[in-house]
Amino acid sequence: MEEQNIENEKIREEEDGVLLYYKYVDIPDTESLLNWFRNDCTALGLVGRVRIAPNGINVTVGGKMTSLEKHIAAVDSNTLFKGCDFKLASCQCLLDQQIAKECGFTSLSVRAVKEVVSLVCHPLVRSPSISNAGKHLSAIEFHSILQMAGGKLEEDDNLNQFHLNNSVDSFASKSDCETGSHQCHGGLVLLDARNMYETRIGKFLPPGQVQTLDPKIRQYSDLPAWIDRHAEQLRGNNILMYCTGGVRCEMASAYIRMKGSGYENVYQLSGGIQRYLEAYPDGGFFKGKNFVFDPRISVGSTDVGVIGSCLLCGDSFDDYSSRCRCSYCRMLVLVCNTCQELSTSNKENQNYICELCRGKNGPNIDLSKYPGESNLNFLNCRPRAEKVESAVAMKHNFVDCIDESFSNSLNSRPRTEKVESAVAMELVSVECIDGLEQIVEPCRSDSFIGGRMGAPLIKAQSTRKLKILCLHGFRQNASSLKGRLASFGKKLKHLAEFVFVDAPHEVPFIYQSLSNQVQEGKNNDVTPGGSTDSQLKPSLPQNCKKKYAWLVAPNCYKNSNFASCSADVLFKSGTSLTAAMQELLQQDKGKSEEIRWMEATSPFDPLQYQHQSAGWPETLTYLQNIFSVMGPFDGVLGFSQGASIAATLCTLRQKSPGNYASINFEFVIVCSGFPSPAEDFQQLISNPSFLPIDCPSLHIFGGNAGLDRQIMSDASLQLASFFRSDCRVVVKHSSGHIVPAQSPYIDRIKEFLLQFC
Repeated sequence: MEEQNIENEKIREEEDGVLLYYKYVDIPDTESLLNWFRNDCTALGLVGRVRIAPNGINVTVGGKMTSLEKHIAAVDSNTLFKGCDFKLASCQCLLDQQIAKECGFTSLSVRAVKEVVSLVCHPLVRSPSISNAGKHLSAIEFHSILQMAGGKLEEDDNLNQFHLNNSVDSFASKSDCETGSHQCHGGLVLLDARNMYETRIGKFLPPGQVQTLDPKIRQYSDLPAWIDRHAEQLRGNNILMYCTGGVRCEMASAYIRMKGSGYENVYQLSGGIQRYLEAYPDGGFFKGKNFVFDPRISVGSTDVGVIGSCLLCGDSFDDYSSRCRCSYCRMLVLVCNTCQELSTSNKENQNYICELCRGKNGPNIDLSKYPGESNLNFLNCRPRAEKVESAVAMKHNFVDCIDESFSNSLNSRPRTEKVESAVAMELVSVECIDGLEQIVEPCRSDSFIGGRMGAPLIKAQSTRKLKILCLHGFRQNASSLKGRLASFGKKLKHLAEFVFVDAPHEVPFIYQSLSNQVQEGKNNDVTPGGSTDSQLKPSLPQNCKKKYAWLVAPNCYKNSNFASCSADVLFKSGTSLTAAMQELLQQDKGKSEEIRWMEATSPFDPLQYQHQSAGWPETLTYLQNIFSVMGPFDGVLGFSQGASIAATLCTLRQKSPGNYASINFEFVIVCSGFPSPAEDFQQLISNPSFLPIDCPSLHIFGGNAGLDRQIMSDASLQLASFFRSDCRVVVKHSSGHIVPAQSPYIDRIKEFLLQFC
């Protein structure tokens, strides 16, 4: 017996597993907790995702089962997380590197986020309070209610009230929830809070006439709009909700309950489908497989029935391991092995379109571009599953009206809420996806006809415009980068708004005397014989726009005649931040002061960017103020030296998010970039435990050595290697020190940006 126990323990030590848990709790010190999780998970060799927000944590990690058990014990010892529901399961899929990479399980990512899960993404829409979440039901309670409801509905087609071993509060009867002229239905509604690619392969199919609702959404943030549209259908009913592990139901149930009278009776499956399948190994009322966001991909019961079907041929199929995706919106789709083989052999049909994109109310897709039904494009997908599933890549879509139920619900609100909602309505358009409306892109007030709420919308674009901060290169300015990106920005104007700012360090103009030119160039036709210095000094214009830099060479930085921080205006006594920023942004306009020129005393060094390491403290403070006053920004684009600064911002946010709370963005675009020589950046990248940089990144540079004569392609490639490979996109072009705006490069750039719209 003892030998058997020892053998079992050895097997346990070698067994891989996956651990999922979340906890809504006020976090007093996110920075300390970030460091603790990073140290503990690293020491135990865990991989996966840890997300820490002011209102709680959400963790999905993998590793050896013994290590995961140690991690559970360590977390449970923290009084903040007492009572946390740890979901631990064995997983042999960690050995599949392709799947692990797709799910973000090849490295550890510990990040600070705004919320445990983001349900409401629009800044003018109030987020629900987790304290208002629906009542939790255990798996047995949930199952029994469905069972009783099915039987009762079969008898008299009417559901009034349930009682379950005194452990479940009575469901509201019709008489309990009368509100004015509104009569509650008192029935039972089963609502799936998951995305469409999840519900395709598994869902609850209760007995009898229990009403089941599948929103068929692409992403979790689409759920509020669906709930708003179906508010009357939900009003007065007993609403049972479920999701994968429970975390999404917390906020979604609170969102429903915040609607007030008639929406009080909301219940959620505690621990989600995972706990239900543990209680009912045969699947119970759940049919098919439970989609999970880890290398297991999905988890089934002992019932091997398949409810999913191939997108192309319609045969039963529920395997997402090939990671096939819609060529238009990038949502996962099911394509059986036979259709994959057929599609691969037909190069003309290497695209496919999901059900939502092909729906009559979906985006305006030119189906002629997708010949035949047998089309495929898999593995050419965006990295990081949690970001890919968030992509709603819509083209221009026109909507004729605002949901009437939204307008009706607005009229019943207090005056202050009406005003706030009216402002929100003037700033958002409505997108129609398969008949479901959702809040999307901020738009101008002239998109509305008339001045009343509920007026029709015109020219409502279907994707939210991104706001991107643009950082220019060394000895450039905001105006020069804006000109350089003119064609680039024009082709992306429907996706993004670009904000250009000058760097804080002013740099002088450089000239080279004719005598030096002669001495340096053997074939120069100019001869200095007998010429004076004044004759050899070129005529220097004085009406040039000033040039700036984010970093300068240390020896130049010490010379007060060389570098002066234009951000000094931000620190004048008695100057407000907003006024100071306005003065800073306007300070060069209309000035006629003499431009500073300096003579070059040595030949131009093509590797000068490797030595420009001074001035970072001023630059960091300056950028923090830029983010505070001109933000928030969705992303940062950097060109040349600006690209190295953008990458540095990513490292600081990862290292100490609490100290750099104002510097908040979702992605970075690195154009002709290189590793910053600044000490802060070099210290971080020299620490193997810090890398990779955990930020979705797009790297654009000249791929062939020698095409970019300012920044070597090897340097750009090295910088790209510091970022997480599963959320990194590299676009190599065949030009020089530029940002390409022609196809196919611009198409890849659009594809990257659409993830965040």
